[in-house]
Amino acid sequence: DAGSGGPSSMTCGYDVAENDTAPYAKWYTDLVPAAARIVFGKPTGITWPLLRRTDSLVGDTERLRAFVRKAAVARRCTRVLVIGGSVTAGHNVGGAGGAFPNKLRAWLRAEYGACQSDNGVSRHDVLVSTVGGSSSHYAAVYFDSVVEQYAPLDLVLVEYSANDGFAPNADAPDVSTGTRMLRMVEVLTRRLLLWREAPAVMFVDLTWTQGGMYRALKAAEADTRRRPFDVDTMLHDRAQLDHYVVADYYAVPSVSLAHAFAWLYNRAAPTAEAANRRWFAWYTDLCCHPKAAGHAFIALAIARRLRLERSVLGAYD
Repeated sequence: DAGSGGPSSMTCGYDVAENDTAPYAKWYTDLVPAAARIVFGKPTGITWPLLRRTDSLVGDTERLRAFVRKAAVARRCTRVLVIGGSVTAGHNVGGAGGAFPNKLRAWLRAEYGACQSDNGVSRHDVLVSTVGGSSSHYAAVYFDSVVEQYAPLDLVLVEYSANDGFAPNADAPDVSTGTRMLRMVEVLTRRLLLWREAPAVMFVDLTWTQGGMYRALKAAEADTRRRPFDVDTMLHDRAQLDHYVVADYYAVPSVSLAHAFAWLYNRAAPTAEAANRRWFAWYTDLCCHPKAAGHAFIALAIARRLRLERSVLGAYD
């Protein structure tokens, strides 16, 4: 295996043995090949149980397995596109070099090693299509410039949850779908799934702003009927709920940092103040832009899903 740990090493045993945040805990050295660790840095605040809770929806993984099979078995070069807003662009971490797409690019190249291509570029690549403040509505309307121009593609990662809640009239009722943004998330999803390139698609859902999350936690504490609170108490203006509804209906695999936070709060933080300190001290700024450790967390969540798909190759073929 090109990766340091290999697919068989991703077990739940880390929940007991590796519930620590040491720079090179065993789960970290197993998941992140040595060649990629320089761009991930120290996984401050991240534990394996927390990382495992980013699985919000398994979905239909046939396309995702095809992506992994191409990279790990056929040793063919792959092209990944990340579409999103300022988070994807690396706001708050100095730009693209510190953002999660760059970390994922390093992981893919270290994990799968040398590859063959038809265009002479023998490496896995992660492309970025981003406009600050853009939403699923923008990507659905301008699909040709946001997505199609980057063809061929093997995997598209959709990161609009931070902005979809801010979009004008995002929560306005729609006769057929409940909210206008939900309708546009569905349009974008259908365009991706029906596109002739047939790439794998994965939602990458983030979490609330620091102030917004804090207010939600305080509200949950005040209402004993919502403790421990459900994930919907922390959804960013319905954005992640809309994403989840569409992803569930179309069986789109998803990772969610909000799900991980819900587990952390219910398990280890008895008050809103404690939860706020434990999560946001390292995750995000006052808005919604992750710090360096937050971007590492996003990339690790994606890498873990890809490693898990690699571990079951052949079992369901």
